[in-house]
Amino acid sequence: MEGELRFDGQVAVITGAGGGLGREYALLLAARGAAVVVNDLGSSADGQGRSKTADRVVQEIKDKGGRAVANYDSVEEGHKIVQTAIDEFGRIDILINNAGFLRDRSFAKMEENDWDMIHRVHLRGAFVTTRAAWPHFRRQEYGRIVLTSSAAGLFGNFGQTNYSQLVVTGVITASVETEDGRSCQGRLYVVDGGTPLLGRDLQKSLCISTWHGSTVYEVDRQPGRSSDVEAGNDQDSATQSAAKMGLIGLGKTLALEGERHNIITNVLVPAALSRLTESLLPPELQRQMAPVHVAPVVAVLCHRRCPAAGAVVEAAGGAAATYRWQRSAGIADLELTPEKVLDQWEVLDAADPAAESPDTPAAQMALLSRQLTDAAEREAERREVESAPAGTVDVSRALRTRLPPARFTYGPRDAALYALSIGVSLEQRHGLRYLYEAADGFEPHPMFASVVFSALDMTRMASLPGFPIDLTQLLHGEQYMELKKQLPPSATLEITANLADIIDKGDKGAIVLLDVHAADSSGDEVAFIQQSLFVRGAGGFGGHARSQVARPCAEVPPRAPDATLSVSTNRDQAALYRLNGDLNPLHIDPEFAALGGQSRPILHGLCGLGASVHAVLEHYSTDREEPAQLNKVKVRFSRPVLPGQTLLVDTWREPGSARVVFQSRVKETGQLALAGYLELRDLDVGARAKL
Repeated sequence: MEGELRFDGQVAVITGAGGGLGREYALLLAARGAAVVVNDLGSSADGQGRSKTADRVVQEIKDKGGRAVANYDSVEEGHKIVQTAIDEFGRIDILINNAGFLRDRSFAKMEENDWDMIHRVHLRGAFVTTRAAWPHFRRQEYGRIVLTSSAAGLFGNFGQTNYSQLVVTGVITASVETEDGRSCQGRLYVVDGGTPLLGRDLQKSLCISTWHGSTVYEVDRQPGRSSDVEAGNDQDSATQSAAKMGLIGLGKTLALEGERHNIITNVLVPAALSRLTESLLPPELQRQMAPVHVAPVVAVLCHRRCPAAGAVVEAAGGAAATYRWQRSAGIADLELTPEKVLDQWEVLDAADPAAESPDTPAAQMALLSRQLTDAAEREAERREVESAPAGTVDVSRALRTRLPPARFTYGPRDAALYALSIGVSLEQRHGLRYLYEAADGFEPHPMFASVVFSALDMTRMASLPGFPIDLTQLLHGEQYMELKKQLPPSATLEITANLADIIDKGDKGAIVLLDVHAADSSGDEVAFIQQSLFVRGAGGFGGHARSQVARPCAEVPPRAPDATLSVSTNRDQAALYRLNGDLNPLHIDPEFAALGGQSRPILHGLCGLGASVHAVLEHYSTDREEPAQLNKVKVRFSRPVLPGQTLLVDTWREPGSARVVFQSRVKETGQLALAGYLELRDLDVGARAKL
């Protein structure tokens, strides 16, 4: 960690700084070297009355050796506030728009004046003050702006106003005495928790000590005032939510326009104690929800090293986070009707791994364009298939077709589930590394990358233009996988796929080569997979019988294996493995398996492959602290394996080679299940094969 973040030589203007959050911002920035303009209109929570709260904050700063000046202009005259900074300190570097007030009106009771007053202060006031500071920021090629939104601005909140951090109101039931000795029992009070109201001396003679570190004041009960006030609910959510959401849009636009002038704008969503959070938090955390714990986040947003622009940052009680927009995967139909929209609403609104997070209008339009383009391509494919004469084959057209891109999101739980499903055990030397997220070096098993294809919509193969495939006749023939990077414990991968070739095997059928690419968030490819899919009865169309792009397999050496490893499967292994995403009922439903000519559900081919590769990796890692790292693997599948059977994995390795040739046989039947090779990335190629 580098040294203390300082603001020496800089000038900060903070509106609404007479108390609560604004006061804490002013005290912190001043303590770290900034000269501060403490602006405060001096009014009460509803914008009425006047007091000299800013003077007291200024005096606090000066008493600690800092520099500050008070300003009592309204943010509607923001140019006067900014001019105070120029007149007193000769410059302005930081603007924190914190001013605001409340009007407790429900939407049904709201008048136009209530709406206008809130917007004039919260939204227009921030605009006017920022506009006054903008020329100074541009001239000096530097500026930091913080706008203040709220939870209600983000979400709306029935029965509660913009400042989720503002008030805790209620009837004092305990026998509490004021500073002048009068009883407060049965009267209505507001608790200072961190906005322009908070920290003001509403009725100093009725100030009662503290409540969780905040000052409590009596508020006059108004005739006809809703009883909700006694429950701590203000009723101005429509006005405040609209204004506070407007500030988010303003902040994002200012961030874009200020970027080339080193003017950084961010939006703060502060939160402190309310009656709602009071019921959810234990007393020790309630004390933590004070304005002073929001100020450190604001200091970073104001600093020259601020790492973000256009961000919406939540801060409360020492916690901080950012908010982002998210766009669901949605629906796209070129013949959309109201009925279709209603029928597919759950899909339209679903939060799933395919959800996007556009952060600009251009990004939003790019997503929409891509979605509609995909929809148009699907519709064109459907019409081509329907209009083509039965049995028509056009391989070139099929190879031009791309499958819709997909997104594969996983975390430690998914990685551990996969490891369990291929037989990784805590009894094995490196088992903990793949099963326990808190273990040193925890990482997904190298073969975990083989399941990313499950994110693809393989049903599109049934309507492939020029080469429609009967999915009931589809078999997984071969699998090649190359790891380009080690997978992190959690990630979101972008999955793309295209048909690489279609091979004519005559009366036997056809082989479709599917290339699958997985890339991380930086765009780097982490894995490449080539699947060879055998389609029974689809051959004889006059195509080529060999492929120039297929990854070749390896022949088993004509000698005894260097080692034979025993891998036991269990009766429930297919039921567990299918939770990785391959939900084909062939692997769990006895009736469905019988339709495929199987005596009972069979093990996934990739499960048998994962178990075999894991056994080989463990074999070559016996004397190593770190497990052997897989580079690539290629196998051909021969016969299915039934859950509960034992695999005998024969291995061959030539001295000085990183390649291990292997085959897996079913012990109970002697039949070959799969055969191929794998290459290890970090194996000492000078070492002799382990016997």
